[in-house]
Amino acid sequence: MEAVRIWNQERVKAALNEWRTALVSEYYSLASSLCISVMDETWTVFRRYTRFREMHKSLKFKYPELAALEFPPKKLFGNRDERMVSERRSHLERYLRNLFRVMLYSFGSPLRADEDGVFRLSKFNVCEFSPFFKKGVFESSSHGTG
Repeated sequence: MEAVRIWNQERVKAALNEWRTALVSEYYSLASSLCISVMDETWTVFRRYTRFREMHKSLKFKYPELAALEFPPKKLFGNRDERMVSERRSHLERYLRNLFRVMLYSFGSPLRADEDGVFRLSKFNVCEFSPFFKKGVFESSSHGTG
């Protein structure tokens, strides 16, 4: 499946690529490859929906302005159905696009431009903003994606 660019401004680009089945403990789970580009740095992480949801909860607690962002609901049944996977992907793409849009211009955000109006974004800044974007962070946990 082709990558879908979800936000393309010169500062930040993110793409949710294919969902794949990953063996997690004794269960199979769907994980998506998320390709992130900040300026000239690009990296890919694999994340389950559960990790997206955990990131959303922790960030909206830390940055109340994110509480208004719509996050796709958890589905208990049919969560591997092709139509549902496509719908979730679309919702997560919209969520990430809005997340970066808000945080790039929000007071108190580590991703916001400096006083001189210059964005000094880097992979380091984005990973410090949320460990969700760090490669290798969740691979050894119960929600690991390998």
